[in-house]
Amino acid sequence: MKSMKRRTFVSVMLMMFVFTFATMTAFAYNTKFSFNLTSGLGKAYAYSSYATKYTTDENPVVRCTYTSGSTNKFKYTVRNSDNEDRVVPFEKAGTFENTAFERNTTQQNHKYKLGVARKAGAWNKSASTQGLWNIDSY
Repeated sequence: MKSMKRRTFVSVMLMMFVFTFATMTAFAYNTKFSFNLTSGLGKAYAYSSYATKYTTDENPVVRCTYTSGSTNKFKYTVRNSDNEDRVVPFEKAGTFENTAFERNTTQQNHKYKLGVARKAGAWNKSASTQGLWNIDSY
């Protein structure tokens, strides 16, 4: 009887470990491109490097891990190579976890970049934001 309880306990713990590892792996994969962008005087938007979209129905996601400078409030957007917004931009202050963009009109096999603009702070100062993003949220 004791052996059966022990096996059950070990089985449940193993399943929980596998589930936790799979969940953490998927979460880490969601935001794989890093950015460190500064926006401010003479530079409304700052842009990341381009990323190629590989899926057809996934939304872009962004996570902010650090802010500094004259403000911590930024506007985030995703733009194509023609400098056209392909999502509904959003504004957030401070750091935040993965946030998906809404009404995504990105297309598979095209290149996109993350755009960040400072939304507050002293007019003659700049501000920086750092984090991770991905054009595909898988």
